[in-house]
Amino acid sequence: MISLHSKLTYGIVELFLELSKNNESQLIATTHESLLLDLNLLRRDEIWFVEKEQNSSKLFSLDEFKVRNDKIVKKDYLLGRYGAIPIFKNFKNFNF
Repeated sequence: MISLHSKLTYGIVELFLELSKNNESQLIATTHESLLLDLNLLRRDEIWFVEKEQNSSKLFSLDEFKVRNDKIVKKDYLLGRYGAIPIFKNFKNFNF
């Protein structure tokens, strides 16, 4: 497992986008880094969420939501507006 600082992760995506402007390169990555939920960095159709449903997973794009370009997506995501966040009803059930 690799763990990168939030700003480094953001910078890597910025660099990739800059270097790939004139070609058809594509970056596919998974992360828990909410700093990347930035409409100044990525378009709504480039941001995808995964939500676990019993024995399967559901994928959906931010583009499926009515999101204004001036919204702070990270904030709304952490508040649960888009789903795809873990919900812990009772931490006592965890065996630490």
